[in-house]
Amino acid sequence: MAWLAAACGSSAAKPTVQAPKPTAPPVKSVAEVKTSRATQTQWPATTSDIPHACTGPDGVCYPPAQFVHALCKKKYAGVALAMFEKSEPWRHVYIKVKAVAPVNSLGGPSAFASLEFLEEVLILRAREIKQRQMITDIPNSYDVLRLDGTCATLAEDEFMTKKPYVPPRYAPLIWETIDAPIRKVLTLDSKVDQAALAQSTACRGSYLAGGGEPCKAATQQLTRAIVAALGAGVELPPPSNLPTWSVAERSPKPNSRGCPVNHTC
Repeated sequence: MAWLAAACGSSAAKPTVQAPKPTAPPVKSVAEVKTSRATQTQWPATTSDIPHACTGPDGVCYPPAQFVHALCKKKYAGVALAMFEKSEPWRHVYIKVKAVAPVNSLGGPSAFASLEFLEEVLILRAREIKQRQMITDIPNSYDVLRLDGTCATLAEDEFMTKKPYVPPRYAPLIWETIDAPIRKVLTLDSKVDQAALAQSTACRGSYLAGGGEPCKAATQQLTRAIVAALGAGVELPPPSNLPTWSVAERSPKPNSRGCPVNHTC
């Protein structure tokens, strides 16, 4: 029994289990940090949807800046018609000088016809005043959209916001260049249908040369009939040719260097 007591007395105690020590998170390299930041600031996926909501400072109604840049890189007649619809919120202005050269400052195509007195256009954005320019020396300038789907740049003193009493004018629009589904809807209006036939008869393929006076008059009648139909609430099908643009944009900080107050940078 002695040896049993000795064996029992000499039993070793169970070892204490220690919790693992916390380890510090791995230190990221400079390259990894830059990659992480770039991933977080990447712009989201692009879209081809036509915007319907205003963006702009102080309640001014402009389309998104990225949409404007994409729109003015090409000619989108179908998009212009959609933006002239009655339900759209965009700001309409009217040329108040005899003529303005059709300069597209965003690098896209320009129309062959000048902007004429009383032509109706849509304001797309206020252009940035360069940092070194004297703001008091030059008027504000704006990018605008014409009915034919091209963009142009206007100075503030070249247009007025009040709608004229006489019918406005519009950029020449060739009926055959409009999407067939859109034409089908527009011709449900008898005045548009008659005006489209009158343009085809008067112009006979002379559009590129500007056409004679009968062609120009028929074209104006067509554009006015189309805009009147849009103003009456005609809803057009989506255009087949649409600009692709980023759904979000970087907003400049107020009073940032090179971005004066009340200007879009």
